[in-house]
This record gives sequence, structure tokens and C-alpha cells, in this order.
Amino acid sequence: MTTGSWVPDSEKSSLLLPGEETLASWAVLSEADIKSLDNGTLSTLKQTVHAGVDNWQAHLEDCDPSMLLDLLKFFTLTEMAHTELRTDKHNPAIACAKLLRRSGNSLDKELLQWIRNVSDNRYLPYGPL
Repeated sequence: MTTGSWVPDSEKSSLLLPGEETLASWAVLSEADIKSLDNGTLSTLKQTVHAGVDNWQAHLEDCDPSMLLDLLKFFTLTEMAHTELRTDKHNPAIACAKLLRRSGNSLDKELLQWIRNVSDNRYLPYGPL
């Protein structure tokens, strides 16, 4: 059983989500880099990762498909490497997957299998059905 942090809807709207530069730096991190994130990055993630799929989806709308794909991988690996960042059905990777699918870039079978292999989050990639 896992537990997560609940963020009231009134506070979600006031969350300041990371800017494009920060997102781009996260998108290029390797699995080893993700496992050893520095305290500053972990702090930023703790403050924003629970913002909710809707907030993340609106925030990531202007990202190109390759960055969305890289961020999907980043958020998938991050919650497995850092249990304090466990978000289950609120994982920002879900927002990335939804945006990719909406733009006609559905996830291929290989990526879906990769997600299943590296994550035990039953809500990935598309959230609760």
C-alpha cells in the first residue's frame, strides 16, 4: 500500500509549475541521474508533482511531442526512484500521454511495454479508466 500527499483544489491553482528550461533539463536526464537527483530538484518536484493531471496538461500543452515523450519517461522513472514523489493517478506522465494521444502521437507497443517493466503504477500511461 502506498500513500501520497493530498493537495486541496484551492492550492493546486496557486502552484507554480516548472518553467520550460527546468522541464527541458529534466527531459534529458538518464535513469541514473534520476536516481540521484539533487535536493533542489527533489524540492521542486515535491512542490509541484501533485498539481494534478489537469494542471500539468494545461501547463505542458505547448511542448513538442519529443519533449512530452521524454517527460513521460522522466515522471515514470522519478516516482519509482523516489517514493516520496509517488503520485499514482496524478502522475504528470499521464498528462504527457494524453497530450501525445490528442496530437495523434499514440504510444507505441514498445513504450507501453517499457512503462509496464519499469513502473508498478497501474494508472500509467493514461490514468484511471
